[in-house]
Amino acid sequence: MIFGRIPGLDKPVSRVCRGTMMLSEKRRAWSFELLDAVLGGPSVRV
Repeated sequence: MIFGRIPGLDKPVSRVCRGTMMLSEKRRAWSFELLDAVLGGPSVRV
């Protein structure tokens, strides 16, 4: 897993976590498409 730094935080943050701020229940289909593209396959839909 790739990690990055956010100013003001002591611990590194995974890039997957950093990208999830764009996810939205209102744009659910688009959010899953984004996760599929980043993770390289179908995401789990709940």
